[in-house]
Amino acid sequence: IKRFLDAKDRYTSDPETGAREFATLLSDPKILTGVHPGDIYGILIEHFGRREKYKQAGMLLDELQEHISERYFSHYINPNILSAIYTATGRKVGQADSNTYNNDDDNDGDNQNDHRRQQQQQGQLGKNHAYAEEIDDNLDYGSVDD
Repeated sequence: IKRFLDAKDRYTSDPETGAREFATLLSDPKILTGVHPGDIYGILIEHFGRREKYKQAGMLLDELQEHISERYFSHYINPNILSAIYTATGRKVGQADSNTYNNDDDNDGDNQNDHRRQQQQQGQLGKNHAYAEEIDDNLDYGSVDD
């Protein structure tokens, strides 16, 4: 949690360095036991969204959706930025984002959380995240500095 708070403080004074630190945090499977994925992804998605790097933001949205339902994105991401990302990438707001409540959705969330817990226990969560390297190498997500 301290690493997350330090990265958040650094992001306030130096957004580019802070974004790299958040990307690095995503590669650590232990971080998600103390920090909700939405908190880390939300900051990175807003970072790219404010810079109109919608492709990168969309890729992160896809990964965030592996952790939480789309209906909860607005808990972590400014709705205006989220809307801009959706518009720019041609994404449509999913059915889960509607204001209607369906009890069946609760089971989906429980199944996702069970799957995430299993991955954490098996040490699989976080191993596929290479954000820090990708950001530094200007690969899939592009440069953070642009």
